[in-house]
Amino acid sequence: MDDKLKSLNVSLRPKDRQLLIDLFDKMRHLNINFDNVKSQLGNLSQEIKQQIENTFGDKNFLQKVADFFKQLIDSIKSLFS
Repeated sequence: MDDKLKSLNVSLRPKDRQLLIDLFDKMRHLNINFDNVKSQLGNLSQEIKQQIENTFGDKNFLQKVADFFKQLIDSIKSLFS
């Protein structure tokens, strides 16, 4: 751990260093498959990206938003005419 902290130019108080060591020990005992976690996060990010593209990539959607604001502005102008 000391070598990694030095390579990252990070200095910790002994108490903080021990907290990190304890955390890593607990994580090691949880038997977390980090390759599986990485894969699941990758899949989730792809799904989110696809949803964003589906929602905002639709030109009709953007046109509808623009039309809404144009109508809103026209309605406000008509109140003062």
